[in-house]
Amino acid sequence: MHEVILSLIHFSAYKCLKDIDLNTQDRIEDLLTQKSFGSGGWRQIAFKYEMDHVKIKNLENDPEAGKNTLEYLRSSNPDLTVYDFCKALKEHSVKRLDIVRELMGHLSVPSSSNVYV
Repeated sequence: MHEVILSLIHFSAYKCLKDIDLNTQDRIEDLLTQKSFGSGGWRQIAFKYEMDHVKIKNLENDPEAGKNTLEYLRSSNPDLTVYDFCKALKEHSVKRLDIVRELMGHLSVPSSSNVYV
């Protein structure tokens, strides 16, 4: 089992949220903007990642609140991985498993595509 885990680590790396394709970004932005009964959305994510309270207030009636929240995440947390974002989406205050399902195919990238500086 240990060899399998090391093998997975060797052949893949977690993908950053900023690196997901545009279609997936658009879908996530739309889902974050939509209200989902009993679940959180853009506001809970904005609070979790410490967006300024004034900016959050300004987004309350914005039809693109999810898009603006995702843009904030990409700029303020450039190394945020899809994996860590999914963990945040699963938290009790958010519970957005619909978004997690959308992101499941975007968790990792082959290590050959990583650039090491």
